[in-house]
Amino acid sequence: MSATHALIEIDCEGLCAIGKPRLTTSECLALRYIPIGVSVGFGIAMIRYGPIISLLPFIVLIGFGQLGGLCGAAHLRTMGALWTLKHSLWLRGVTAYTFAGMLSSLATGSILGLAGAIAPSSSKPIMFGTVALMGIASLLRETGLLVFAIPERHCQTLRNWAYEYGWVGACAMWGFHIGVAFSTVITFASFWVLVAFIVALGRADAGAVLMGAYWIGRCLPLWLLAPLASRTETWSITQLAPLLRPAHVVALGWFVGVALLTEFGYR
Repeated sequence: MSATHALIEIDCEGLCAIGKPRLTTSECLALRYIPIGVSVGFGIAMIRYGPIISLLPFIVLIGFGQLGGLCGAAHLRTMGALWTLKHSLWLRGVTAYTFAGMLSSLATGSILGLAGAIAPSSSKPIMFGTVALMGIASLLRETGLLVFAIPERHCQTLRNWAYEYGWVGACAMWGFHIGVAFSTVITFASFWVLVAFIVALGRADAGAVLMGAYWIGRCLPLWLLAPLASRTETWSITQLAPLLRPAHVVALGWFVGVALLTEFGYR
């Protein structure tokens, strides 16, 4: 059986390294609080360069928090299974995934920025005020104080691509598909606040940088946690979503503050 076929068989029921222990309490706490602590530290350090620059670590945090979504958990689980099979194949697959997704993320961010550039400059305070209101509503949603559905496309990347195009080719296609950002399931409302902020900025270069930071966050678990994923019994959205929701809450709080500052001209 080829490595690709073996991988798909292992991941068929959403399991990898069957019989190995689940995450320990300390690992769960580390996964929840270390990304938040690092982002807050960098955000405070970078605020001297302006509120918008200080957003970058929190956008990375939002991307990292997508691990609690459907595709984030599934792809980490798959990469963990591949790590178990062959480290070199894992490296080529994750590299292809990262670079292909970065291309589509940069393109998406540029298009969003160009779309916002159409709006007259006089409307910018209203647009940033809207971003702040969206951030507050999303913050209430993620803390459970407000319940509402968010727009999303109920679609996942196709497992069969690994059969048709080989493992590295499939990883590149999966990354490009997820990097588009709008083409798959969206679990957390923080994503839409990021989109609205990029549109309000109205700059293609800034949009590309911000979406690139978001993609870096999405890829970090694949690089950092694959050995951990390879020995866990299962990674599911029911486990990871509550674990990573605080990351989105913290990022949304910072977003609201930056949107309000930008509304009044502080950039």
